[in-house]
Amino acid sequence: MNKITKPAVGKNSGFASLLEVVVTSVLVVIAAAGILTTISFTRPVAGDAAKRLEAVYAGRKILQRLNDDVNASTWGKAGNQLTPLGGGNTYTETVTVNGRQYVVNWTASDEGTNLRKVVLTVHIP
Repeated sequence: MNKITKPAVGKNSGFASLLEVVVTSVLVVIAAAGILTTISFTRPVAGDAAKRLEAVYAGRKILQRLNDDVNASTWGKAGNQLTPLGGGNTYTETVTVNGRQYVVNWTASDEGTNLRKVVLTVHIP
């Protein structure tokens, strides 16, 4: 004859005890806190990268405009912003990119016959 067995009820029945539920909950909370902390630390880095990229665009705007002064007719004229001022004078301009203002400083110096060097600095807010 076939014997019918009853499912076990009570100890070792497959249901979690209260202690197991508490321990599992604590582990899940610790893991979630770790993930959220990691995500929150990556956001400021991304914001700094965006500011640096915008600063590059601000400097690029100035260099594109200065590129217009690179021709024989304006190379030595006083109004040309690539003409060295002498005495270490610096040109300064504020450029707005995506609502942020960047201060751009540059100097031009003679580096030989018909050669000039531009040193450009962009200050990140």
